[in-house]
Amino acid sequence: MLAMRLLATLACLSLFAADMIAADVSGNWRGSIEVKMPDGEIVNHSLHMEAVQKGGEVTGTIGREAEEKLTIDKGKMEGNTLSFEVTPPEGSFPVKFDLMLEGSKLEGTFKGDTGDGPVSGKMTLNRAE
Repeated sequence: MLAMRLLATLACLSLFAADMIAADVSGNWRGSIEVKMPDGEIVNHSLHMEAVQKGGEVTGTIGREAEEKLTIDKGKMEGNTLSFEVTPPEGSFPVKFDLMLEGSKLEGTFKGDTGDGPVSGKMTLNRAE
């Protein structure tokens, strides 16, 4: 019985430790985004992100140009997966992002809706020096 309690305690501690050493995406990121527009046109843009991570919560900004700073909402980091939402100024619906962190690179996809129809695409960001 004591051995089972000890194993259960160790299992809980290892899960807690894994959360404590989860990947940290704080900092500046640069890369590109490929957007499939509602009419099917593919548009490419440069992209930047400034992220602040506290525990599993991620806040910050993201945008196509240095001056464009859209607020990151509902940002969370679970293991190596970053998810967040951004509501563009021209849209009333949030765009949802799902990215995987591998080393100093974030890659993933996004989906959203505009008044003209759905948008989707993929993006890659590299940690800036």
